Amino acid sequence: MSTVEQIKELLYSAKSDVFMKSEFEYLYRETIDFIINKYQEFSKTIEDTTALENMLPCLAFDNFKIEKKTSSEQQLENSVSDIIRNEKSEMAELTLIKYAKDEENFLTKLILFQQSSLSFNQIEEKIKLMTLEQKEKLINLYFDTTKDKNVFNFFHYNFQMTCTIPILEKIKPILANKLLVQKLEICNGYYTPPKILHSGYHGDYILIMKKAIDAYKKMLPTLSTQAFYIVPLAFMQKILFTVKVVDSSLIQLPFKQQLWQKIKEVNPTIYEQINKLITIGEE
Repeated sequence: MSTVEQIKELLYSAKSDVFMKSEFEYLYRETIDFIINKYQEFSKTIEDTTALENMLPCLAFDNFKIEKKTSSEQQLENSVSDIIRNEKSEMAELTLIKYAKDEENFLTKLILFQQSSLSFNQIEEKIKLMTLEQKEKLINLYFDTTKDKNVFNFFHYNFQMTCTIPILEKIKPILANKLLVQKLEICNGYYTPPKILHSGYHGDYILIMKKAIDAYKKMLPTLSTQAFYIVPLAFMQKILFTVKVVDSSLIQLPFKQQLWQKIKEVNPTIYEQINKLITIGEE
């Protein structure tokens, strides 16, 4: 984000016509002016623009665009709503939902396959005769000798988490087709940056969120899709994504250290061996 004037220009750009040329023009202007005034007030003592941008409506985020639903998309949404009915949405912390639960066995199988002439079925029989100590010894010897990362391509990690829209837009090009994003909702709550949480403005920040959501709820029955443009960027969206430990995408993610920690908890052997090769490090 840039100056207040540039933010105003974005908020009153052509994308705002959906509000400005509707019955909600006054509500939109009133909500936007309130948020901008608070933004100016906050910025006098909080210099972190990344923290401040969380209070701004999605419309202020230049890369964010909402496409109007097609009739078939609306039909699909209605079908899903019929299935889940009034089930209340749960919060989604960073969770590892799928991973290799028998890492030593699988890693040993991959190593034996690469280093022998046996079929994978034969190796599965051979590994039943190996002790855990033998497997660990082979794994250490393999990586100390070959420095080969290719076997790690067979280990996939699926994560669930919530993130703000600016973070989501940042990771979309990194994860590309390895990412699933839920539809835009306000039920996941909003993020409060520590610099705002521990400032004298936290109460005003809560008020901004409440005022924006009140406006959103009034607009929603009429502007079912575009109403989300007035929702602050702080609101969270649930996502699912998959990574491999040797993916360049994992290294580029802004929350990579939290992901490594989750991988370390469930697959310590994988973590230990990959750390020898690419130096994960700890924050």
